[in-house]
Amino acid sequence: MIVADVAVPIPLARAFSYEVPSHLALGLVLGSRVLCDFQKRQVIGVVVGLGERETDPERPLKPVRAVVDGRPVVPKELLDFLLEVARYYYAPVGEVLRMALPALERGDVERLEEQGELEGLGALNRTKRVGEAREVVVVPTDQVEVPGTLRGQARELLALVRGTGAQPVTRLEERFKNARAASKKLETLGLVRLERRARAIAPIFSEPTERDVPPELTPAQAEAAGKIGASIRGEGDDRSFLLFGVTGSGKTEVYLRAIEACLARERGALVMVPEIALTPQLVGRFRARFGDELAVVHSALSDKARHAMHKRLLAGEVRVAIGARSALFAPVPSLGLVIVDEEHDGSFKQDEGVRY
Repeated sequence: MIVADVAVPIPLARAFSYEVPSHLALGLVLGSRVLCDFQKRQVIGVVVGLGERETDPERPLKPVRAVVDGRPVVPKELLDFLLEVARYYYAPVGEVLRMALPALERGDVERLEEQGELEGLGALNRTKRVGEAREVVVVPTDQVEVPGTLRGQARELLALVRGTGAQPVTRLEERFKNARAASKKLETLGLVRLERRARAIAPIFSEPTERDVPPELTPAQAEAAGKIGASIRGEGDDRSFLLFGVTGSGKTEVYLRAIEACLARERGALVMVPEIALTPQLVGRFRARFGDELAVVHSALSDKARHAMHKRLLAGEVRVAIGARSALFAPVPSLGLVIVDEEHDGSFKQDEGVRY
């Protein structure tokens, strides 16, 4: 019999075992959500264990009712980390998992049915995706040569996206009357790609940001960036670095160079900052270097904004996340670098609920 260990959103320090019906077995993976009976109600839980197991016929297991996700909402690497957090801090595993999922992911049964993610409470072997808000984004390509015949709004639009990075067509329409036609023309010429992406809901992404030009490093910055970059490239052992400098000494530029080295190896990066330091100015600094390929994780974001950020990270659309304490549980793909700015700050300590 295939048995799934499911963490449910209750304050108990263990998962619960459920039988996986044969018609659901192929669609079930670690880290995906399932619908289960628990006591006298139905709950959404996360699969934290899965495998063949002998069971006691005199104590039959309840069956999994439905598979909500065809792919994990908690990737394996992050799931292992969350389970270790639960063990280390003696915390209820279901409560730890709640910290890693935005409200729209861990929603109750009624909410999921309204969103169309459940097709009923019986045999469900496929996932009906919630209709995400998506938009067409204009992405500049690497083609350098621009035809001399390119004129007007198409040429201006191309210059803008090359200077600021990928931009939604809806945002370009605020500036260019014929943005859609111009984008299509540029796509035909191979100068841009048109991609459908999840809409960035967070207000910090509502305005385009000019891409910056990396400044020349000071000798101290160059030394620090060089040593960190060498470790990221595998030229030596993986290690931690303590970067010390007074305010305004250029630590942020060293962070940016380290992230660039990480992205060059197709790894993700997580930047954690004190709650008070997560300002639009700081986020703007990172956007100026990385464009909208950035997720912001913050407790003050709306549920929809956190849901959008979570989805983009899971899909691998972004590889850099910046946020306060709760960003620790963001599903950054192929995480290769963690930066803790002002690591002595007391706001990094969680004192309520699950402590960490």
